[in-house]
Amino acid sequence: MHGVSRITKGNKMKKLIITTLAVITAFALNASQFSWGFGSEYITTHEGGENYLEGGSALLYLGTVTYDAASGWNTAGATLLGTAGQDGYTFGPLTAGPDSPANDAVKAAGGQVYTLVLLEESGITDVAGYEGWYYLENGTSTASSYMAGTESVKVADMSSYTDVGGSMWKQAQAVPEPTSGLLLLLGMAGLALKRRRT
Repeated sequence: MHGVSRITKGNKMKKLIITTLAVITAFALNASQFSWGFGSEYITTHEGGENYLEGGSALLYLGTVTYDAASGWNTAGATLLGTAGQDGYTFGPLTAGPDSPANDAVKAAGGQVYTLVLLEESGITDVAGYEGWYYLENGTSTASSYMAGTESVKVADMSSYTDVGGSMWKQAQAVPEPTSGLLLLLGMAGLALKRRRT
């Protein structure tokens, strides 16, 4: 009787392990790999000319990221997929391969809108609150692949080879708080009234 009980428990344990492995495998299969980054060797600072960028940060968002002087950075609906510093002249894992990052939100077949963000400042891992020079590039992912043995593995490509520099850079500045803006307007109105009286 005890022998039958042990066999039943052993079978249940095997089924549990097999089910767990199946769930983990299914989860891993849903996470598609992607390659991304800025691949140009001719990226200059906002000053342009021969002032090549040394340092800086690159970020990849799935979705659209915008910047507006009045409201600042808008990343609503966008997912941060990766950040990278400068590696030689380039940024990010540009080459598709076994070490390419993966994410559940990415479709290996491509067709997804993404935003590449390049910042002149090093060590930035999120645009929220960033003040300084930036470059935004929107694109749509394309399908790429690499060979793993005899099998072709699909990878979504979200890379740019644009020669960024000079006037292509824009400047993000601190967004004034609503109360500060109101006080500034009141102050200017007061000055205008004072001038009118004199």
